Amino acid sequence: MKKRMLLIFAMGGFFLLTGCDKPDKGTESANEILQTDRDFSAFSKENGIPEAFLAFADEKSVLLRDHGYPLVGKEALRKHMEKTPSDNLIMTWEPLFAEASKAGDLGYSYGTFEISLAEKPEETVANGCYVSIWKRQDDGTWKWVLDAGSQGLEEEVGGQTAPE
Repeated sequence: MKKRMLLIFAMGGFFLLTGCDKPDKGTESANEILQTDRDFSAFSKENGIPEAFLAFADEKSVLLRDHGYPLVGKEALRKHMEKTPSDNLIMTWEPLFAEASKAGDLGYSYGTFEISLAEKPEETVANGCYVSIWKRQDDGTWKWVLDAGSQGLEEEVGGQTAPE
């Protein structure tokens, strides 16, 4: 009887210590999303807006834009980028926050962006906020599946940039 009770307690302790749930991968994945978003911005600055958006887009990506229907799928995004001149523009952004699911396969980031002319990169001609939803790919990398932005930033009025 004592051996059986000892075995039951040992097994119970094992399950308590190891847990029955899968580990929470959210924090690690959120940090990966932040880094991917920063890499995406650096790629945009170095290679141009179209190349960056295409390189970091999921095949089923959706781009929401001002005054237009959503661009659904990477091929629609490619066609739009081909007919939208942006050679003289530089777009960069800085993520302010990211969060990911406990499973570590889906997350989002948001932040601010700036657009400048290539011949005067120090002068901002447009700015705003954006949000991107990210999906982990089979190879472990992150690709955006939905991206949206709004132009114009007012002076900060005591608001938060990240949830508490």
